[in-house]
Amino acid sequence: MPTKDPEKKRAIGRKHYAKNAEVVKAKVAEKKKQYRREWAVFKSMLSCISCGETHPATFDFHHVVPHPDNRKVHRLIANGAYAKAVEEIKKCVVFCANCHRKFHYDERKKAPEGAS
Repeated sequence: MPTKDPEKKRAIGRKHYAKNAEVVKAKVAEKKKQYRREWAVFKSMLSCISCGETHPATFDFHHVVPHPDNRKVHRLIANGAYAKAVEEIKKCVVFCANCHRKFHYDERKKAPEGAS
């Protein structure tokens, strides 16, 4: 019968991992590879909204509405939080790196004096 005690669950998990470490590591590595492949396929379907660039290495995800709770998509991906990254991308538009920098450059040029 499964236990509901968190300490017992942790102990059982540690014991299982000790016996099956290599299998667990292999499964985790394969899952990471699968996520990376899926992420690559997802990015291959995107293009810059400004110039149409399609090379996935150039993409930046720009939040349409600036908010302190916005999270950086590249950080979520680096941490393996793919589902959270997809949710965050829904709040973004895709720019290539050059267009993204030009966008912010133009944005700063239009800002009134003294504003940062």
